[in-house]
Amino acid sequence: MVRTFIDPSAKRLLVRLSEGTDLRKLSKSSGVGKRTISRARSNWKRFGRVDKPALIAGRRRVLGIQATGYVLGLIAYRPDIYLQEIQRHLADELQIDASLATIHRTIRRAGYTLKQVRCLHGFAF
Repeated sequence: MVRTFIDPSAKRLLVRLSEGTDLRKLSKSSGVGKRTISRARSNWKRFGRVDKPALIAGRRRVLGIQATGYVLGLIAYRPDIYLQEIQRHLADELQIDASLATIHRTIRRAGYTLKQVRCLHGFAF
């Protein structure tokens, strides 16, 4: 059989119908594979739903919401701050040991793509 998407509501209907019907007959009449019906039935018994629940992807971020706000506050206060200085502030103030790459990715994720200091008449801003 060709691999196609089957709507979860259709799978729920097939699970209900499979309780009183032979699996081969149901597969033939619905055009859905036996394995798909049995997997939907198994998922229904195990999880209470016809699709497997999604796994939580990845791991927790080193710099959470509070630390990200702290980093962005440092950048707003001192736009010319170096990543090493941000790293030192995080270690001293929040006791977070973050790598330079982690800090850089956090800043990029917040929308900063380029840190640039401009001087006008001797004043940096």
